[in-house]
Amino acid sequence: MPLDNSFDRADVRAWELKRAVNWQLKYAFRPHHCHLTGERLWFTWAYRGTYMISGPGAPIVDHLWVDRTEFLVWQLTRDQHVGL
Repeated sequence: MPLDNSFDRADVRAWELKRAVNWQLKYAFRPHHCHLTGERLWFTWAYRGTYMISGPGAPIVDHLWVDRTEFLVWQLTRDQHVGL
């Protein structure tokens, strides 16, 4: 019987964004991709968040980069459906 893999990439991205902490405005000297839009961020200001996955092995620490404008829109609209 095959396993039901109902997760798609959008669910994974939402889960990563929900777990990210310590958002800081940084200058992207090296090329990165915006986690929300997929656009390339290079020689521009962007927000960098950190998330960690811990388990039985060594913890995995990763950084998410989000464009400065998209970060503001995401912060303003991410909790609009809470409590409905």
